[in-house]
Amino acid sequence: MKYRLRQLLAASLICTFTTAVPLIAWAGETKEAAPMGSLETLIDLLRDRGIMTKEEANELQRRLSAEKAPAPEAKPEAKKQELPPPAEPLPEEDLKALVEVMREQGVVSVEEAQALGRRFAKAPADEPVDDSATPKAVAAHVASPVQPAALLPVIIADSEIPYIKSSMPPDEVEGLIKTAREQRVVTPDEADILMERFAAKAVLDQVATNVGNDIRQEIKEQMKLAAKEEIKAESKNLVAPDWTRKIKLSGDIRLRYQSEFFDKDNFDYLANDQIYGGDPARYANNRQRFRLRARLGATAKILDELEATVRLATGTTSDPVSTNVTMGDGFNKKNFLIDQAYLKWNTGVSTDTFTLWGGRFPNPWFSTDLVWDNDLNFEGFAVNYAKQFRNVGLFGTAGIFPLQEVELKARDKWLYGVQAGMSYKNEDETFKGRLGIALYEFINTQGKLNSLNGVTDSADNDYTLPASRQKGNTLFDINQSVDASHKYKWAYAAEFQELNITTSLDFGFWHPVHLVLMGDYVNNLGYKSADVDALAGTRIKKETEGYQYGIAVGYPAFQEFGDWKLYLMYRYLEADAVMDAFTDSDFHLGGTNTKGWTMGGEVGLAKNVWLTGKWMTANEISGQRYPDFPEKKEKLSIDVFQLDLNARF
Repeated sequence: MKYRLRQLLAASLICTFTTAVPLIAWAGETKEAAPMGSLETLIDLLRDRGIMTKEEANELQRRLSAEKAPAPEAKPEAKKQELPPPAEPLPEEDLKALVEVMREQGVVSVEEAQALGRRFAKAPADEPVDDSATPKAVAAHVASPVQPAALLPVIIADSEIPYIKSSMPPDEVEGLIKTAREQRVVTPDEADILMERFAAKAVLDQVATNVGNDIRQEIKEQMKLAAKEEIKAESKNLVAPDWTRKIKLSGDIRLRYQSEFFDKDNFDYLANDQIYGGDPARYANNRQRFRLRARLGATAKILDELEATVRLATGTTSDPVSTNVTMGDGFNKKNFLIDQAYLKWNTGVSTDTFTLWGGRFPNPWFSTDLVWDNDLNFEGFAVNYAKQFRNVGLFGTAGIFPLQEVELKARDKWLYGVQAGMSYKNEDETFKGRLGIALYEFINTQGKLNSLNGVTDSADNDYTLPASRQKGNTLFDINQSVDASHKYKWAYAAEFQELNITTSLDFGFWHPVHLVLMGDYVNNLGYKSADVDALAGTRIKKETEGYQYGIAVGYPAFQEFGDWKLYLMYRYLEADAVMDAFTDSDFHLGGTNTKGWTMGGEVGLAKNVWLTGKWMTANEISGQRYPDFPEKKEKLSIDVFQLDLNARF
């Protein structure tokens, strides 16, 4: 019975609320409606008291929510605007042309242009205008522009149209819009919208112009480059034979100003004797001269592993350590000699290489000019093997080189050399180090005394005379005669077996600027004091060691303007540490028995063009090395300045 009463009460409440809610909503038009939250609270209370079920409460809340939802707002009718009469109406054809130009300039779209065109077209008289139609339909029924008409807008604010870049100046486009307004083609409001639209588009036009110019310029450059590459490729195929593509030409020219400064107390050094047909070289008078070096080379790729190189250079056939010629000999022509001519066989990959040279080829050793002059080329055969691991590399080099060939095999002069070393580089190659240990042995280069034919000298041991030399080594006269016909013939008193240790450290943390430390040491292990003293006829102090160290800061190679390098070196090279014929020919004007400093710098002037300046100051270590001339002053002091202009191709 109680359950039935609750159902009746719930039904009554539901009916009451169902009827009351619309009334409340209707009353809300004139006064504030009852808050929705209080009704929902009442429903929740009835549900909690058990007067209505959960389903009944949900249904009632759903109805209340439906009643409260606001009705959609009606869209406002498009505002009609009266067109003012034009001052001087234009013909219909001119108005069509005006609208078409506005479309071409991107001011109106195609659809907008069509709608505007219908405005000034004469509408049929028997066709009424339907005010409820769309703006485009209304515009189609507008009377001739001679008759003012109320129009719905065609140009809508914030409407998007396809972008077309304007080709006319901005003031002319704005003039088109003003004319369209004056001729009643557009309303004043539409004209304002078009002005705003064009102002925004003008910014895009400027950007498009700038970007277009850049793109056109880039396309032109790309087309030029493509045309050049195509012409280059076609010219190779059509003009140049296949073999010419396997040949690479290279060369360089060096112009040098050299100034030599001598101590006023220097003695007249016998750099050449009568057997060479020269006069004593004088080392007491300063000298200034201009010198020239020119080199031209060609390398031909015969096979993937085999190449041939030939290089010509200025110089003389009597000086293996210089390719310079001095200018100022009456405009006479200069020698252009074979400087290099060799075959090079290279196999393997970058981490495991085997290289073989044969002929007259560049220096194969890891070395400095303490032992081998930079212009020296080797004749013979050399082989190199290099193995590169992750950070560490190993290398080995060996060579055999004929120095002087004479009729008898036992008298031939040779140079044998071996070198082993290792290198290191970190992961990013900002640090590199290298160490090489070499042994160079000269065969049959020590002089021998000529025998006497009565009171005159024979020439049976003239073959022991050096083919070339500079100065510094201990020499002796191989002739023994003492009569007036005596001629001096100077030969080496010592044998040479040179132990050479070379190292370098390259710090490239500031690339492209590098800091390089270099050190070099040499010791003549073949020197035998007893043999030297016997040949010289007097006791000679043993001086067989030499070293050089220095620092360089700057670019490792010169290719562009502004590339630079500075360096400072110290050298100490005793008399018989190395064979003086092959050491540096510039420091102390060549040879051994010297110590001093070298400082210099280089700077790039243009691509492959650079300037070099170098100052060398040197003194002798020990005095006279000639037992036959003990009265000569012991010290020889020479300073040399060089300024070079270099160019390569």
